[in-house]
Amino acid sequence: MDEGLDEMLRINFNITVPDLRCEFASLDVSDQTGTRKHNMTTDIYKIRIDSKRRILGMSAEQQPKPQFGDDAEYGDLPESDAVVTILTPDTFESFLKQHHYVAVDFFAPWCIWCQRLEPVFVRTAKSLPSLHYGQRMRVASVDCQQYGELCASQYIRAYPTIMFYKDGDLSPVEMYHGDRTLEGFLDKFKSLFDGEQDLSEHRKKILHEEDKKEAASKGEIIAKAPGAEGCQLYGHLMVKRVPGNFHVHLQNPSYSMAAVNASHVVGELWFGEPVTYDEMNRLPKDAHAHLYAHRLEGREFISYAPEHTYVHYIKVVTNSYVQSNGDVINVYKYTAHSNEYKEETDLPSVMFRYDLSPMSVKISEKSVPFYHFLTSACAIIGGVFTVIGLLDQIIHQTVRALNKKVL
Repeated sequence: MDEGLDEMLRINFNITVPDLRCEFASLDVSDQTGTRKHNMTTDIYKIRIDSKRRILGMSAEQQPKPQFGDDAEYGDLPESDAVVTILTPDTFESFLKQHHYVAVDFFAPWCIWCQRLEPVFVRTAKSLPSLHYGQRMRVASVDCQQYGELCASQYIRAYPTIMFYKDGDLSPVEMYHGDRTLEGFLDKFKSLFDGEQDLSEHRKKILHEEDKKEAASKGEIIAKAPGAEGCQLYGHLMVKRVPGNFHVHLQNPSYSMAAVNASHVVGELWFGEPVTYDEMNRLPKDAHAHLYAHRLEGREFISYAPEHTYVHYIKVVTNSYVQSNGDVINVYKYTAHSNEYKEETDLPSVMFRYDLSPMSVKISEKSVPFYHFLTSACAIIGGVFTVIGLLDQIIHQTVRALNKKVL
């Protein structure tokens, strides 16, 4: 029986979800004792990646949350005929080509955050002509409920999403993560126009086409928003030693369900505290392979349809190595079985269900006292002399008998 006294178990993981943005990825934990923890952040790190799994930077969650402006906050603005242009698939590309910079709000009519953003966007449109460079900039919007294919082509996953475009290029300059206020939008337009990008000279050089491969190998920023974006989550959890689960799922109900794909890569998944170099050297050699026999590591799980959930069922077995000096090194082996199914009632997710086996494997190392060695050595030496004596007698008697026959 597993007689471990530890109340907590450490779970170490590194999971990549290529089709879910970090700001919408939530890591939740629950177990059979009733523990429920939502959107875990302690010892959890999120890294933004592009469609080719190259690093874009840390998650925007580490920055202050965007604030929405108040309609009455700005008072009366100068009168202007400027409006937020409603774009369709037929006018989208041509409108972008007509202006130097365009901020496009991709929205859904039912989204409350989109409704709150609309008056702020209208005020931004009215304020642009008063700027000395305002004639070269415009704001527009796309109804993703009506023009879903257009939004999908721009990799829109949640509402509202604000993209900045330049000189008719269908690849956006970047996605806007700042405050959703009049000042926030105007400051962003100013920084774009003046070339005051939040990039160092070194990173600007990396953005050059001939340096992209070098940048990818160094984990540098390749681009601000080059299309689809995913998230790499890594770190560790401390959970109770009872059956439970942890899962990655959406934390934003405004996210488009048709765009949710549960494909993922398990870079690491193992249980227990890290084994030190000294402990590793004290383990039996055949135990080294067990430490790295993690059944899910390095495997890709591809979902060919949206709205599907992946569940990994994991059975964890404790392996205890008892050293001759009484020290105990606990390592954990597990077996895993995976299943994919269409989620009907909840948001799609990537779930890991774990259960600890009541049985454990215990391997004890015992040193033999020195007198055991002496007695064993004496027994072996005495046995050798006895056998040699018997062989000598047999050979002697055989030779003697043969000599008598000859005579």
